Amino acid sequence: MAEKYPLMNPYWEDKAAKLENITVPAYVVADGATTLHRFGALEGFRRISSPEKWLRINDTDEWHDQYTPANEQDLLRFFDHYLKGINNGWEQTPPVRVSVLDPGGIDQVNVPFTSWPLAQTEYRRFYLDAATGTLSPHPVTEESLISYDANSGQATFTIGFDEDTYVIGYLKLRLWVEADGANDMDLFVLVEKLDAQGNVLIPAPDFAPYYLPVPPPGAPGRLRVSLRKLDPMRSTYFLPVQSFLENDYLTLGRLFR
Repeated sequence: MAEKYPLMNPYWEDKAAKLENITVPAYVVADGATTLHRFGALEGFRRISSPEKWLRINDTDEWHDQYTPANEQDLLRFFDHYLKGINNGWEQTPPVRVSVLDPGGIDQVNVPFTSWPLAQTEYRRFYLDAATGTLSPHPVTEESLISYDANSGQATFTIGFDEDTYVIGYLKLRLWVEADGANDMDLFVLVEKLDAQGNVLIPAPDFAPYYLPVPPPGAPGRLRVSLRKLDPMRSTYFLPVQSFLENDYLTLGRLFR
């Protein structure tokens, strides 16, 4: 069906859950370490209409998390309250509990918040500087260009923080790109934490995930450039959402945003 219908149409729309129609109490868990199903879980929590909903973002993977005794008991309290009517104080549980990953340090687990996205989020803009390979807090005035071989290369940009900084929630990236000798390209982006020597910091998980690799924690993103056009009704300030209704291919000599 993907070959028959490569773009969004009524067939694919019918497969998308009508999340806004969900109104029952909900206990949502998002995978914080492997990124498996993370985006769907967070979108589910954000978009459902349930007035009583709770989110917990773990620092492991979903299977290990699900069968950890403390988490089992936490979920059972939710079920006891809503399915058995037991007055166990569940409603006092923080609406959002976040595991703040700290590669090279110690994760903070179940940090309480009142909403998702976090109400106290301060969105900041950083600007790519291809000449220095850095991210600047101020607009870059000089034009610069960086290129790489699609088979083996990459482009990297770094920024340093002089004080403890929490990065929790949504990131978005705007690029101007062209592909030499091609009319399309696939972009893969990963935001990672580095040590002072520039090495990627990888956590040492205590749950031995033998069935799948745990990637370095970060914010992964991917996009086929010809499908970059956004859906203005679903996109938000912090989350661009593609419409997938048409292909807009690259043209030689033009930069596309």
